[in-house]
Amino acid sequence: MEEGIQERIKKIQTREQEITKLLKKEDRQSWEENGIVYIDGKIYVPKNRQLRDEILSDNHNPPDVEYPEHHRMLELIKRNYWWPGIYNNI
Repeated sequence: MEEGIQERIKKIQTREQEITKLLKKEDRQSWEENGIVYIDGKIYVPKNRQLRDEILSDNHNPPDVEYPEHHRMLELIKRNYWWPGIYNNI
């Protein structure tokens, strides 16, 4: 059985410096729970090209849209995930 995105995120220990700073602020916008970091309620995806590319690919051709636009793809990903530079990657 293929390992899920969240399980793979838990295994990646690297974090950009800005994420570490956000977690130290101890506000309700950024927290860590069960090995997953949440930023504004969205799952932070660590700096891992393969993982981020997989998320982009999975949301590029959703089953409910025949030809997704850039904006649709961005909205699908932003519902659940966040990483620094996400807009540039999409």
